[in-house]
This record gives sequence, structure tokens and C-alpha cells, in this order.
Amino acid sequence: MNQLLQPIPSTAGLYAADATGQIWRVKGPGTPRPKKMKPSTSNNGYQRLELCIGGLGFKCLVHRLVAEAFHGPIPEGLQVCHANHVRHDN
Repeated sequence: MNQLLQPIPSTAGLYAADATGQIWRVKGPGTPRPKKMKPSTSNNGYQRLELCIGGLGFKCLVHRLVAEAFHGPIPEGLQVCHANHVRHDN
């Protein structure tokens, strides 16, 4: 792993994103080193993950997690736009 990982603020330090749009689990039980998460694709073409934070599962869109990691928390009511209009390009 040679890319720099940016922590995702809303995940209590458990997950991070890299510049290629991948999400990594960086802390937690059974995680001695960062582990790349495998997203699924939703019916509308966006990639999503189910993250476990504090024993609860949360379904999250990958492009929103990446935006949060590199730009900070997303204000309520705002959307994250794919500049190239490719939904699976995070």
C-alpha cells in the first residue's frame, strides 16, 4: 500500500479513503493493518459500502465518504457531484 490515506471524520477513525477513491478499514478488531473494502453497486449505479461503527451498521455511498475525507464534513442538504458524470468513479 503506497497511497496516502485520509481519515473519514464521521467514522470515528475506523475508516479512511485514498486518492483513487478506495475506502480502507484502518482500525478495529482483527485489523492489524489497513484493509481495502469491497463496495457493491446500487441499482442506480453508485458504489456503496456497509460500515460498522460502534456496533451499528451504516450503508454509505462511497463518493460521499471520499468527499468527506478530502474536503471535510458535508453540510446538511448539500450533494456531492461527480464532475465527470460517471457514477462509479469515486
